Amino acid sequence: MTLYRVLLRLYPRAFRERFGAEMLALFAQTSAAAPRTLRGRLDLWRSTLADLVPSAARERLPARRSLSMSQTATDFRQAWRAIARAPFLAALVVLLMALSIGSTTAVFSIVNAVLLQPFPFARPDRLVIVWEKRSPENMRNTVAGHEFPAWQARAQSFERLAAIAFDREYNLTGAGDPLKLTNVRTTWEFFPLMGVPAQIGRGYVADEDRPGHGQVAVISDRLWRARFAADSSIVGRSIELSGIPFTVVGVMPPDFRFPAGEGGADPDVWTPIAEPIQNYRGRHYLSIVGRLKDGVTIAQAQAEMNAVAAGIRKDEPRLNNGHDVNVQPLHGEIVAGVREALLVLFGGVALVLLIGCCNVANLLLARASSRQQEIAVRMALGAGRLRLARQLLAEGGALALLGGAGGVLLAAWLIAFARASAPGDVPRLQSAQLDVTVLVFAAGVSVLTALVFGLVPLAQVARVDVSDRLKHGSKGIARPLRQPLRRALVIAEVALTVAVATSAGLLLQSFGKLMRVDPGFRSDGVLAADVSLPTRYRAVPAQRAFFDEAIARASALPGVSSAAATNMVPQGAGRSGIAVAIEGRPALPPEQEIPVSFRVVSERYFSTLGIPLTAGREFTPQDARVAVPLIRWFPQQPIPAGFDEPQPAPVAVINERMARRFWPGESPLGRRFTVLSSPLITVIGVVKDSRNHALADEPWPEFYLTHTQEPQARMTLLLRAPGGLTSLPAPLRSAIWSIDRDVPVAGVRTLAEIVDGNLALFRAIVWLMGAFAFVALALMALGVYAVVSYTAAQRTYEIGVRLALGAQRGDIRRLVLVNGAGLALLGIALGLGGAYTLARLSSSMLYQIEPGDPLTYALLSALVLAITVAATWPPARRAQRVDPLTVLRTE
Repeated sequence: MTLYRVLLRLYPRAFRERFGAEMLALFAQTSAAAPRTLRGRLDLWRSTLADLVPSAARERLPARRSLSMSQTATDFRQAWRAIARAPFLAALVVLLMALSIGSTTAVFSIVNAVLLQPFPFARPDRLVIVWEKRSPENMRNTVAGHEFPAWQARAQSFERLAAIAFDREYNLTGAGDPLKLTNVRTTWEFFPLMGVPAQIGRGYVADEDRPGHGQVAVISDRLWRARFAADSSIVGRSIELSGIPFTVVGVMPPDFRFPAGEGGADPDVWTPIAEPIQNYRGRHYLSIVGRLKDGVTIAQAQAEMNAVAAGIRKDEPRLNNGHDVNVQPLHGEIVAGVREALLVLFGGVALVLLIGCCNVANLLLARASSRQQEIAVRMALGAGRLRLARQLLAEGGALALLGGAGGVLLAAWLIAFARASAPGDVPRLQSAQLDVTVLVFAAGVSVLTALVFGLVPLAQVARVDVSDRLKHGSKGIARPLRQPLRRALVIAEVALTVAVATSAGLLLQSFGKLMRVDPGFRSDGVLAADVSLPTRYRAVPAQRAFFDEAIARASALPGVSSAAATNMVPQGAGRSGIAVAIEGRPALPPEQEIPVSFRVVSERYFSTLGIPLTAGREFTPQDARVAVPLIRWFPQQPIPAGFDEPQPAPVAVINERMARRFWPGESPLGRRFTVLSSPLITVIGVVKDSRNHALADEPWPEFYLTHTQEPQARMTLLLRAPGGLTSLPAPLRSAIWSIDRDVPVAGVRTLAEIVDGNLALFRAIVWLMGAFAFVALALMALGVYAVVSYTAAQRTYEIGVRLALGAQRGDIRRLVLVNGAGLALLGIALGLGGAYTLARLSSSMLYQIEPGDPLTYALLSALVLAITVAATWPPARRAQRVDPLTVLRTE
């Protein structure tokens, strides 16, 4: 019985006083009737507890819970009624919040997908990429064939190291039209290192990566579905890659798209390197990924690799003089090209969200001021301040709920638009979606805005004097000094707007300057098409013969005025950098070498692209050599056949930058230089500098070789057709296929599209920041207008008194204008510091303009001030038209 008395305390006291004695008597009766065995006692207490505990919980909890739910329901019913009484204000608040929350959520989804979400690899935080480093300015070089095996043998910080090569392209043939593939060659360690199993089949193994083997392939999910109709029996089947049979051993999952190929293209097929890498001494063609052992930090791995590099320099002083190692996180390296742009974009949209919050808070604060009479009446009738606070929070929550719902719908549309129209080189952009993380973010922003909406007007409730409001009604003078919070919100709004608008202004000026840059070549009226030869054209004379014929047939197409070819189209994805040695000068140590760009072109390349020749001559058919190729990339590469036969000397055309760098103040014509293991190359011409990498990049020192001396297996055909390009792709494909039906013609686009695509990400950031600035200015103008209008309306009685006492209407107008302009000036002063900070963070995106450009700051400050004055003008005009007799009679 004692235990039962203790258990009765679970019930409320009032319940015990009413029913406790009866419950004790009933328990005593039940206990006496129960068997005296152990089992009987256990059954008694089990049934007693099963009845008592839920019953006590029902007695204690429902009253409070039902009361709370009832109060909450009442709060929201009254909130909806309050919102319905001011539908225009509510619609405006919901629209502002939908725009702010929607744009912020959309940008966050992209930032989350690209920067925050881990890559779909096993334990991706342990993955690194290992570069060869030669100087602080040259830290990301590919790795030589003799270096990678030494790293594998000597480094103890890694579970595995794997090599990746992009030096071979394959065409899929024998299954419809020939298709150019993005191919990645890797060592067998690649798939175990990444830790991602194939969805069908497997990755290749060590035996399949031995020299003489390697006729196996792993294909992507995209290729599997597009070309093989997702046939699960693909594993074990043979496919032809550039005419060579490969056995498909696996299909990777859809989200495995590493490493990206040229221009950020997703890989289509992975094949083993399957060659004696260690024999390719001095051939730099490998990218290295590694998985750190547990407990090993990147700093520790870097220190060990420094020691390994020092050992290799000692063993190979000729090949590795000045070579070091650079270990970086894989995730950071993949997103390095877009991180700053996305963070700037997210910073801009976050500021717009804050401006929207300030704007809405100010509107609700002004509305709360006009409701002071209502609040005073409620308090006089017995409503406590806590009750009123809950009511205001409910109103803010209802508005934020509507705004958040609209924002999520807008975000879904913006995300779909971004995925469809954004540049393709943004990694993992296509995975941006309204997932759980993004929805939680949107909900968090909505809750935060609800708190702001509800809590900011509480300042008005806290200052309500019930007796004064009931005595004087709505009369009174609303002096600015009595509105510090409202003024602070307007100042903050102006400051944030200055920061966004100035950053957008700097980016817009940069973009304008960039668009006026002369690239040094004419991109209008030129069609580009990539042609990659099958493996049977491995002999370089066959490569040269094919492209000679292809250029000739392309030149004969109707409407084509000239045709040429190059291994790297201007401002395309390809890059080259190589050291040269000038005849008669001592060779520079590796850390002092100046990388020189080069490209292989056909005879009419310069005239087709409109690149002026400033000295010497262009290439001619007489420059064709018997011994090809000209450049031997590493000492073990065989000397080309016919090198000892009589033939033209190796020649090159250089740009003006290379002429100034290596032969300043003198003519470079007739001068000679070497590249790696090439014979001496004579300079025969100088052409005007071209911005072949990007419009924002200054031209590099560059030399051009002709494809008749340095044949290529992959070239881009360039066709100039002044009459129009739309009808050319089909005849061009027919012309190429008339030479060889298995040669794909891929990437057909205009040269103008290539140049424009190079600016796509920057253009998107600039226009988005411009849109954010426009929205910020509009929100600021709306906020200033609303606050000044409410303030002027509240001061109607004061204005009437002033006019009755002799004040001029111009004085009233100036009073209101000065009030708005004063807030703007304070906001501008505070915003300039934030603007400079934001500009500094995005300084690498600025072109030929400083982050602290005074003209931009002055113009944007003047614009903000002018918009503020314009927003203040209508309330000022209304205030000066107040009729003092009407006001005094009414009051």
